[in-house]
Amino acid sequence: MANTVIHREDIRQVMLMDSRFYTLDGKKFYPSVTTIISDGCPKPAQLVSWWKQLGLYADRVAQEAANKGKIIHNAISDLIIGKELKANTFRFDEWEHICRFAEFCHSHNPRFIHTELQQINPELGIAGTLDMLCYINDELWLIDVKTGSGVYETHYVQLGAYKKMWDSDHPERPVDRIGVLHTDATTRGADKKGKSMQGKKWKVCEPEMSAENLWDYFCDIKRLWDRLNPEYEARIISLPDTLKL
Repeated sequence: MANTVIHREDIRQVMLMDSRFYTLDGKKFYPSVTTIISDGCPKPAQLVSWWKQLGLYADRVAQEAANKGKIIHNAISDLIIGKELKANTFRFDEWEHICRFAEFCHSHNPRFIHTELQQINPELGIAGTLDMLCYINDELWLIDVKTGSGVYETHYVQLGAYKKMWDSDHPERPVDRIGVLHTDATTRGADKKGKSMQGKKWKVCEPEMSAENLWDYFCDIKRLWDRLNPEYEARIISLPDTLKL
């Protein structure tokens, strides 16, 4: 929910919302799934080692990677809604990831029903943004795009929580399968046995654990997060909606 601005006419304020939280009315806030996992779960050993190797440059490199990921996510969302993209508006490494997503679409013909879908579930007390929901071979897939070098267990836990939110709101059409579309994979091409969806440098990775068990793991993490943040508050910048000298 980064950079979201809400206009509260009742109090004559415009409010820049805290990207870690979502809200339906600007009053009650719900932590994002990614915030809960990031704060309440130990970082993967590979990431910890990477941070140590980079030392003082780690924060800058991480921010650059996050910016790159956001650009690629926005481009993918634009493709899904039918926009035409041109290579000269992206860096070459960004364009590579976008082309891998396009290859996934050409080879498996997903029928998209949602992209960048914000979900807030007051009953579960969580919120988040789903990268994409699509039908592939009559199965409803919930897919999250990851542009980094690795896919970690926490990514699957995130998808388990997203599936729980979707299924709670749409019991008539629950998600059948979840997966991470990794656009920086080590794969060399299509799976000759046809067991997995993949191509050169991209792959749809599925968890070994069931979605139910992933949700259980998320609940364990959330219980710790709730204990550490008993009275959490969203950071909000409020300004008047009208000025006159």
